[in-house]
Amino acid sequence: MSKETEVNNNNSFFLKKLKTVINTDGGHTMVMFNDGDVIDSKYRVLHKISQSSGEADIYKVQDIRNHDVIKVLKLFRRKNAIKSGVITRLLALRSPYVAEFSDSGSVDGHTYIVIPFYGKGSLGAFISQGVKFTAEEIRTLILPSVLEGLKAIHDAGILHKDLKPDNMMIADDESHIVLIDFGISSVADGSTIVVTQTGKSPFYSAPETSTGIFWTGTTLSVFPSMSYTPASLHTRMPVSRI
Repeated sequence: MSKETEVNNNNSFFLKKLKTVINTDGGHTMVMFNDGDVIDSKYRVLHKISQSSGEADIYKVQDIRNHDVIKVLKLFRRKNAIKSGVITRLLALRSPYVAEFSDSGSVDGHTYIVIPFYGKGSLGAFISQGVKFTAEEIRTLILPSVLEGLKAIHDAGILHKDLKPDNMMIADDESHIVLIDFGISSVADGSTIVVTQTGKSPFYSAPETSTGIFWTGTTLSVFPSMSYTPASLHTRMPVSRI
């Protein structure tokens, strides 16, 4: 199976911005599964997806119980890497702006989660290809979806903590953006928030995720990301270079 997605839809707004090939094959560390392996008698591995993720290995799989629907399986490298409270709440969460958790499980003590496969890629892929979004495009096409997604997960008592273009996927119909990647998310109960450091992106992370100091009743973690992410989209550069 080809590990490249050819961009050739002339009627697509997002893909017209990216007049090239999105390559989804790249370097990764140790491979847990090989192509063709079946996981938990449910998912057949098609191939490994290249992602700049130090916390997990990501696979494109077929759901053999459901007409071979294509999905993404994320297998965390550390045991107990994602909090059970986060998984429970995300499995129950339904929002078009948040990737639906359709399943979770464990392989040799390593948690995996299953979400839809978004063939149009992430906003981070567009930045890496040098695509620049106008301020109007960011305001009307991107930010409303991101804010709706954040509201949905915050209403569920979850803090994302790694909001960045790589974790913003383009919906298959290109009508909105979908938030993914909750590996370092935390559950907020009242005034108690458990903060993890592993896996977060320091240039996009809010200061309180490092200091551990939060303002009660205020979602501070949104502010830096919601400043840096639009800047990256508008300048075509990662925030580390802005």
